[in-house]
Amino acid sequence: MMQQLIKRLTALEHDVERLGTIDNHLTFLPVGIYTHAPFPFAASGSAYAPWTVTIPRAGRIVSFILGFYVGTTNNATNYWTFTLREAISATTVVTMNTSASSANTWTRLAPTTSYDVTTSLVALEIVARSTLAPGNLWMSAPIIAMR
Repeated sequence: MMQQLIKRLTALEHDVERLGTIDNHLTFLPVGIYTHAPFPFAASGSAYAPWTVTIPRAGRIVSFILGFYVGTTNNATNYWTFTLREAISATTVVTMNTSASSANTWTRLAPTTSYDVTTSLVALEIVARSTLAPGNLWMSAPIIAMR
């Protein structure tokens, strides 16, 4: 009887470990074109929203990585801001900007991200907006992951 109980407890322990591991896996969200993306974007003060992401389930957004290139001017006063936000409510998930990045160089930004999403959230969008007069902007498709 005791040996059966030990075997059963061992099996349950393995099940708990397996479930914990499954729960810890990242889900990389597919990113699609939301609006026509006429790269490069020119600094006009307009907001560009080239990418959208469908949220498949409740969870937590844990990673947002974006590659970009700003031609010519990019500095502390002339820069681009990227905002990952809820598509319907425009609630900000995370924001970052190019002010500390070099011009004429492909750069990757990966800010610390932790944002809970519920089943009522359907989509996120990535918005780019210029401040003053930075150079033209090219963006690679972002990587967004959730747990």
